[in-house]
Amino acid sequence: MPKSSRQASLERKAAKRKKQKQQRGGSGSTLGRRARVLQAATWPLLECWINDDWRDPMQLTEAVVARRNKSTGEIVAAAFLLDRACLGVKNAMIANFATAQPYRSEFLGHFEGFHTMVQVELDLIAAIIKAAVDYAASLEFRPHRDYAEAALLLGDADPLAVLESIPVGGPDGKPYFVAGPYDNPTRVMKHLERLLGPGNFTFTAPVGSEFGEFLEGETGDWLEIEDSDNDA
Repeated sequence: MPKSSRQASLERKAAKRKKQKQQRGGSGSTLGRRARVLQAATWPLLECWINDDWRDPMQLTEAVVARRNKSTGEIVAAAFLLDRACLGVKNAMIANFATAQPYRSEFLGHFEGFHTMVQVELDLIAAIIKAAVDYAASLEFRPHRDYAEAALLLGDADPLAVLESIPVGGPDGKPYFVAGPYDNPTRVMKHLERLLGPGNFTFTAPVGSEFGEFLEGETGDWLEIEDSDNDA
């Protein structure tokens, strides 16, 4: 039976993706990619960035950790989208860049377009991430599926060395769920009601997510396009 034009087009695209993956030397495979991330985690720390209003747990926190290979100049960066009022790590990703220019203009520049980003110590970034993960775990929410891989770039950070208090939860001490475009509000609400009981958490109508918009791009060889994965 003759192939339809749509089927032929899909097959051409699949063949193109396969060829590109082979040309990258299989860097997209789970084993090869993880090995490269583990290697990058041993590189010297380049810098850490976070939005300047991170102390308010009602604001989504966007954190960036970057490491650079001194020999080649390659940079591997991890980004975390944190909701310390409820869901914890809403999103996480890793991208690599051959030079500093695309990292700063395309990756870091994206976050600077939405927030005032400030440089902080690695231990503080790790403490903020840990606070988000721990609070969400108390509500039985798991981190985004790519969190474990992205967290490798934290390396030997010591979150317990940070003396500053990291606030979590809503202003009344209860979880405050603000639904974004990649969340499942019904599922989250039912889970919170089952776990905490009616009236013991706060809910706000859906809002946009700049981080989610960035995930639709193609910056960086390793950039993965993933929806939020905060299953109860």
